[in-house]
Amino acid sequence: MNTRAATAAPALHGGLAKTTKRRAEQTKSDVPGALGGVREALARLRGAGSTEQLLSKATVELCRHCGFDRSIFFSVQGSQIAPESVHMEAHPSRAAEFLDLVRHSEPQLMPELHETDMIRQRKAVLVEDARNDERTHEAIVRACRTRSYVAAPVAANGRVVGFFAADHFFARTQATPLDREVIWAFAEGFTHAYECMLMQNRLRAQSRRLHEMLAAMESAIAESEGEQLALPAERTSVEGIAPRRLRGSDFADPTEGLLTRREREVLALMAEGATNAMIAERLVISPGTVKSHVKHILRKLRAANRAEAVSRYLRLSSLRA
Repeated sequence: MNTRAATAAPALHGGLAKTTKRRAEQTKSDVPGALGGVREALARLRGAGSTEQLLSKATVELCRHCGFDRSIFFSVQGSQIAPESVHMEAHPSRAAEFLDLVRHSEPQLMPELHETDMIRQRKAVLVEDARNDERTHEAIVRACRTRSYVAAPVAANGRVVGFFAADHFFARTQATPLDREVIWAFAEGFTHAYECMLMQNRLRAQSRRLHEMLAAMESAIAESEGEQLALPAERTSVEGIAPRRLRGSDFADPTEGLLTRREREVLALMAEGATNAMIAERLVISPGTVKSHVKHILRKLRAANRAEAVSRYLRLSSLRA
């Protein structure tokens, strides 16, 4: 080392030490605000109705409240990664174009990549010189034109399902260790929201299947009621029912000898002008079951339509009176 270099070395070392100390002090002072931004971003994820909405809101809030210019979420399936949601705070209209650009780069997880280690170790990563770092995905870096970035995994139900990546592209500033801590905190909070959404989706699917099973059972019961043994002709034929039979106190309802209890309830509501949907709500049964009951009522009363069935019901009621 020459004399000039030897003289400059201590000064350079001292300058780097001061810079590092200044950045550390600045980072320490920024921590409360950064954590507040993470809390605000996570709070704004509430109200998402699907995993797609949750991911879309997440990339937006990661930029708006955590200080990034661009954010992207990649899903992970084995060695395959796929961009699912992108937000560009300065140019949101270009997000779709940017998403296609990244997709065309056909990203994959290779053993040497930072992202592979990130997923294996389940911790956030900071890449300070993406363009010259041999452990970055060259095609993605070229497509994104990123200089430095941070990324953090999302591990739901015991496995990594994806990861967030973000940078300061438009501000043209470097990603920092604080950025790494911020995206990691956000990813961990997002994981809980994502797991809750998956649970809600499963409960909705089970609820739909249960309702379908109940509707099928109600329909089967209604069909079996409609296939009861035929009553004597004088009681199955509305036209053949003698007025004296209806004036007696044998039946509480003029159609009791013809219809099942549920069919009488449906017919009474039809007479009040209720629609199938209204009847279903009143009797707490499915609209399909109501339609089945109406079909049986029309057949048993030998009516061509609802109006004729109601007319005959009212006429029988007046005869009973």
